[in-house]
Amino acid sequence: IHAEYGIVDLWRKMSAGGPAQRVKKRAQSHAYYLEHKNDEKGAARRARNAEIMRKNRRSKRIEQQLLEARAERMEKRLAQLGKQRKPPRVLVTGFGPFNGRAENGSWSCALGAASRRFDVRAERIDVVWGEPKRRLDGMDDHDIRIAFGEARHDFRLELRARNQRSDRLDVTKNAPAEPLIDPSMSEDAEFAVTYNAQRIASAMEEAGFHMLLSDDAGRYLCEEMTFCNLQWEANATQRRRLTAFVHVPILNSACTVDGAGATCDDAVLQRFGCAIVDAFVAEFQRLERQRK
Repeated sequence: IHAEYGIVDLWRKMSAGGPAQRVKKRAQSHAYYLEHKNDEKGAARRARNAEIMRKNRRSKRIEQQLLEARAERMEKRLAQLGKQRKPPRVLVTGFGPFNGRAENGSWSCALGAASRRFDVRAERIDVVWGEPKRRLDGMDDHDIRIAFGEARHDFRLELRARNQRSDRLDVTKNAPAEPLIDPSMSEDAEFAVTYNAQRIASAMEEAGFHMLLSDDAGRYLCEEMTFCNLQWEANATQRRRLTAFVHVPILNSACTVDGAGATCDDAVLQRFGCAIVDAFVAEFQRLERQRK
């Protein structure tokens, strides 16, 4: 009688040694359906089953929406983390030949740092009055500026810059046309660094370089470079900027590295350049975390 509904086939499966209990239950369920499909009991069961299916579909839909919302939040979070972890862009500068020397140690330092770091760009500045401002004005595609200049036999971090020029001649044998770096500001105008200089010095000590802290850049091109960079940092409105000026020993002069006497050759200057960039990148990221 029930062959058209599959009952005979189900019982055949049972007799053939299939999963008897499951097949038997399925046959009983189908027989119950056939018996009550047209009465109130069958209608109530169908309504109950339909409600269960509707709730299941609703639960699956809600679960899917929750999963999609969670995935969206994760994507946003990963995007934020990727943005935060993006390394800051660094501009390093060094000076060209000076004082009769064919090579300037500051340029060796800058060039070495840039060649070993993909996010660092190097620019060479001629030792000419007004050249730092002329070259750097309009350059704003970076977050950190680190300028190098030659000193005596030590590594010095300059902490302050004044709006003053000495009357020394540059490499073109010319004195400054204007005694002030920025004529729109007073002679007493000055800028100071905003980072923790002692922390930078400690980081460099760990890298093998003893650094002195100085508040007198010398009122020559080093002072002008320091003033221009600190002014660039102070004028920032849209994002954080960080800048520093570092004096390094004259190329091939005596210096101290890892607590012992050494010659300040290209290898030493390149090592120092990479270490100072690493220290300021870490300082920049720390200041960014504090701001957020």
